[in-house]
Amino acid sequence: MQMEWYFQLLNPLVFMIFAGGFVCIDRMRPSRAALVFAASYLVGSLAFLLDVLFEHSESIIVRTAIAGLYATTALLLVCGIWRHYRGPAPWRLLVGILICHLAVYGALLALEWPWMRSFSANFGCGIIFTFGLVAMHGQKHRFLDSLLFFVHSASCVLCFVRPVAIAFLTGEPLSSTTHSEEMLLVSLHLVVAASAVTTGMTLLVILSRDIFEDLKESSVRDPLTGLLNRRGFENEATALLQSRSDRTVSLIVADIDHFKAINDAHGHGTGDKVIAAAGQLMQTIAGPTGIVSRMGGEEFIVLLPDIDLIEASAHAQRMRTSMISLSVSDNADNLSCTASFGVAQYRTGEDLSSTIMRADHALYFAKTTGRDCVKTETDLAVRELNSLNQNDIGHESWKADASQDLA
Repeated sequence: MQMEWYFQLLNPLVFMIFAGGFVCIDRMRPSRAALVFAASYLVGSLAFLLDVLFEHSESIIVRTAIAGLYATTALLLVCGIWRHYRGPAPWRLLVGILICHLAVYGALLALEWPWMRSFSANFGCGIIFTFGLVAMHGQKHRFLDSLLFFVHSASCVLCFVRPVAIAFLTGEPLSSTTHSEEMLLVSLHLVVAASAVTTGMTLLVILSRDIFEDLKESSVRDPLTGLLNRRGFENEATALLQSRSDRTVSLIVADIDHFKAINDAHGHGTGDKVIAAAGQLMQTIAGPTGIVSRMGGEEFIVLLPDIDLIEASAHAQRMRTSMISLSVSDNADNLSCTASFGVAQYRTGEDLSSTIMRADHALYFAKTTGRDCVKTETDLAVRELNSLNQNDIGHESWKADASQDLA
């Protein structure tokens, strides 16, 4: 009998541990859902503890209070699931169901209808659990989300099946007598605890996964603009090129003109606004398939899949003209700025860094020819060819002059 009592005390202890786990999740990343889950397991721990302490009590107040704690545990669990998958939970509706459930349960206790009391105690919790299934239904699920849906479905079914199974096994409904039979009592607590533990472990893993994904996302995102940083850009661009090395891809490298002067004249806060606005502009023009990154400082890079050099140059021109009309509020007046652009096209088989280097050279060409313009690798090649031709002309002129001097 003493061992049985110790076994029953394991449930409140385990529930307390889960409550602490959810609080720790909230401390790592504030989450209202995690706090609601913690409250659910805390109330569940209290429900199990009181159930053990007053297992022989037939007081309507005591039995209704314990049933209310179990139902509240279910309600909080469902509200946490709803918060995680959909947003604010339908608290008023669920609390209304809880009140009706306890009113019916208390009335059946007063009427001493043990059969209906057994069904009512479980049926009310089953209805509340059903709302958890509604919250998860139709959502984009991954493996863990599907596992939670399965486990919660099993818990829901268990609420409706348990009183029938008890009546079938004992030949009578759940009462103080049948509930106190050792094997039945142990089995009941074991099944409920196993369901709650499986649900709790699944939820902890799901919330931990979300924290890990947030950390992973923040490691490849620029906090000021929300764009990819250099690391994130290289990861996505490399994956895109590896998926099909022969696809047409172009790169745009952009740099805000005279950005240091903007910071010096208007302050770093205004400079940050300019960078954020410029990043948003480039992302909008690049479209959903474009990969846009803030490479550092006031420099951006845009990868455009399935777009050739000519079309990419047109995109860069749109970005340039949009930058001119872009205005950033600076308390006293609106600040406008310009940017220079370099464009290059990926060549099959080369490294991504080679394409970036050619776009950088084109950007440098744009910077040295007056800024606020777009230059492509073709423009750069033409300039170099003209330079070579001029050198050749100069060389031929030198040879002619030297011949005349010798004559």
